[in-house]
Amino acid sequence: MLIDRYGCKNVLVFGTLVCAFSIGSNMFLRWDLMMTASVFFGLANGPFVAAQTYYIDEMATRFQSTLNENMEFIMALFFGLFMFFSENTQVIGNVLSYYILKDGNSPPVNATQPSECGAQFIPSNNDTNQNLDPPSDYERHLLIGTYLGMALLSVLIMIIFLDPLKNDVKEGSGCRVVLERFVSAFKQLQKPQQMLLLPLSVYIGMEGPFYGNEVTQV
Repeated sequence: MLIDRYGCKNVLVFGTLVCAFSIGSNMFLRWDLMMTASVFFGLANGPFVAAQTYYIDEMATRFQSTLNENMEFIMALFFGLFMFFSENTQVIGNVLSYYILKDGNSPPVNATQPSECGAQFIPSNNDTNQNLDPPSDYERHLLIGTYLGMALLSVLIMIIFLDPLKNDVKEGSGCRVVLERFVSAFKQLQKPQQMLLLPLSVYIGMEGPFYGNEVTQV
């Protein structure tokens, strides 16, 4: 409904601004501010991802019309390129955080005690571990400011260079059309191939927080 009313481009710009607000909330470390940012991020994430998917689908469809190639191949190519750059943002983010938060005075990590790492991590045995000391406010603000600046730069790039789609929703509008799309999504469950994709979807949703280090004993 949001894409129908405002278009893919506007939803992408707004979603990125909400993400920037979520990033910026870490500047102050206030419970109420960070919780508010998390709620807004959660509400905006669904339309944001839907707009991303629709925009890539539209680009692939237009590109396929200029070539004599299989549509499935073109679609896989476009989404593969998108996921390549999307996943590489985590690599770039880790590199930035490493160099910004790097403390030259910290002792090297003791790799001879693997029993205290990973799943075997024991907080009570790491009270004197300087690697767990929080960064200074300057380092934290510098890191968050870098991420925030990149997010705002992406908003500026989208506003200037991203073309709005003329047919964000190809046919129909209103609650009846939305309901029909909702019902058609459930009809997909009648297909065994779709059912086999469900466990994979659940797994991907669960692995995200672990890869993003949101689930940790620290």
